[in-house]
Amino acid sequence: MAKNVEAGRLSFTLDLAEAMAGAEVVFIAVGTPTRRGDGHADLTYVMAAAEEVARIAKDYIVVVTDHRACRNQPQAGSGGCCGQSRFGF
Repeated sequence: MAKNVEAGRLSFTLDLAEAMAGAEVVFIAVGTPTRRGDGHADLTYVMAAAEEVARIAKDYIVVVTDHRACRNQPQAGSGGCCGQSRFGF
């Protein structure tokens, strides 16, 4: 990791707008604890992150989530858990 930071290929920031500037792809990697009652993944944090990305995105952007977090969502081709119709990206 240090080698890639020194080479300028990897950086870290707490400023989402700064991190997304010029990005074509955003990876969402947040916790998905088990939801009480049914044992499915609690997607609260995934959806909150997707909403922040949608607010900041200036153009079309690819958003990648862990497929296991969205496995209980609509079928493939329907927009998945962070669908285009909900967030507009």
